[in-house]
Amino acid sequence: MSYSATYDGVTMTFNFETEVVSIDAGTSFLPAETLQKGARDAEESITGIVYRRIIDASGKVTLDAQSETGLTVTLLRNWKILSLKTSGLLSVGGGNVVNENTGVLIFASNPQVDTQNNTSVAGVRVTTDDGGGSNADVELLLKYHDNQTRFFLGDGVTEVPQASAVRMTIYDDDDTTPLKTIEFRDSSGTPVTLPNATRYVKL
Repeated sequence: MSYSATYDGVTMTFNFETEVVSIDAGTSFLPAETLQKGARDAEESITGIVYRRIIDASGKVTLDAQSETGLTVTLLRNWKILSLKTSGLLSVGGGNVVNENTGVLIFASNPQVDTQNNTSVAGVRVTTDDGGGSNADVELLLKYHDNQTRFFLGDGVTEVPQASAVRMTIYDDDDTTPLKTIEFRDSSGTPVTLPNATRYVKL
């Protein structure tokens, strides 16, 4: 079962069975607030009301006349974002969009399209599986946002496109010193390529 909603010129189709939200082929940038509005519409629709919520959202709290806290949209369970473009780039930004299980890994696989999750380090917490199940402040997201990231096969040496990667390494400002390496895994803990990952572990 699916439901489509259009906000700010972006058409989003929410498939409640596969937990994938498809973004129309004409969209290159998806603001977090637009995703929030579409998800809330879908949740409250006749189709969606019988299903569990799609997102949690926090932020947008007014601090004073000039400022407010940033918006964070958390995709629940296995919800991911799929671009219907056949080429080019889909980027998400204007706030933080994360998944409660996979952190900044929010995209469903479309090998024809490049994807970018533009996150801000401020106020972001991502659950990682580091053997102890702890929550870690992901200050490294700033490095990730600045594209100081490389993707590798499972050997950690052979560099490959993002969609073929089993490991990701975030580098310091010198683009040489590794700061963090994570390995993408499926629900059983087996290393897999990024599009098939449901979680990740720090190495």
